[in-house]
Amino acid sequence: MAMQTPEIEKAFNTLEYISQDPVARAKYEARRKYELDYNTDMDGAREEGVQIGFAKGINNRNKEIVLNLLANHFPIEMISKLTDLPISEIEKLKNS
Repeated sequence: MAMQTPEIEKAFNTLEYISQDPVARAKYEARRKYELDYNTDMDGAREEGVQIGFAKGINNRNKEIVLNLLANHFPIEMISKLTDLPISEIEKLKNS
């Protein structure tokens, strides 16, 4: 019954061929390893991009908060305590 489906028959013939020819099997395994490595690299890059984007979002939000606190005349020392940012960073934002 499975041999009636062209796709399954082709897969079966390919598997039979690969299992008989060591060179073809090595090529198949190398191609498969490349595909798996590529997918793993892409997944890692995607996750890294998400983390970087999230960090940038947090940094942008922190800048907005600092600028808002500065505009409302909060002392720099208090802003530093509230945001966990160094005073030097806050002063850079104040002067920009």
